[in-house]
Amino acid sequence: MKKILLFILIGITSFAQTKNEKIKIILMGTFHYGATGDRNSTSFKDLFSEKRQKELDFMTSKLNAFGVKKIFIETDFRDQKKSDSLYNVYKNGSLKDSVLLRREEVQVAFRLGKINNLPIIAADNRQILDYNPMNEYEQKHKDDKPNPDSFFEVPYPFTEKLKKLSETSLPEYYIQLNSPYARQANQYDYLHYAMAYGENDDFTGEQFTLSFYDRNLKIYNNILRTIDIKNDKVILVLFGAAHTNILRQFFENHPYFEIVELETVFK
Repeated sequence: MKKILLFILIGITSFAQTKNEKIKIILMGTFHYGATGDRNSTSFKDLFSEKRQKELDFMTSKLNAFGVKKIFIETDFRDQKKSDSLYNVYKNGSLKDSVLLRREEVQVAFRLGKINNLPIIAADNRQILDYNPMNEYEQKHKDDKPNPDSFFEVPYPFTEKLKKLSETSLPEYYIQLNSPYARQANQYDYLHYAMAYGENDDFTGEQFTLSFYDRNLKIYNNILRTIDIKNDKVILVLFGAAHTNILRQFFENHPYFEIVELETVFK
């Protein structure tokens, strides 16, 4: 009986310790270093300059010092083997293709992962964001007169001019890109403008935003599926900022995660 009680007490203590431990998650919302179809693209012509390469070394050294154990990247989860192969080529110093070298997954994730041979997980779920219904609705209502009393006619609230990448360092640009102000500005199209598309039982805009949430919820699910609860005490999620803004909503409301701000990491 004493052995049974001791086993139960040990089990309860172990469960309590596990329950109180939170996984630290660094949501590093990024811009795409190479060619991109994103409307708000960022020019990064000096990526391979000595200055920018030193800044990348600085960021990855800080992330490594913070104890990152696993890295999640914006590569479709179905392409994990391709990503692993590319990662191995990079670690061997054989990656010479300038197009591949330009990718933020390589410049940040692979650079960081190589230091301690960290696992890099492809966690994206590629889905087409269909603009056609939005375009059709807009064409259908192009002659409508705006209603000045409509909530959707409120003034655009994000008038603060943010620094361009050419005007600041890479770490400072990332901190700015992941600030509360930038996050809200990034989501405004989905949470405000898109909602204006539709009336009565027509939810064209809501369906558009829902499709983007659906993709990001699948990304979130992919991340949860591949976390090792015993070893992954600190994880890095390197995705486009539009994705990490939504992912943040999910992780903030999960009691087993603690979001670490980039300014804390890069200080």
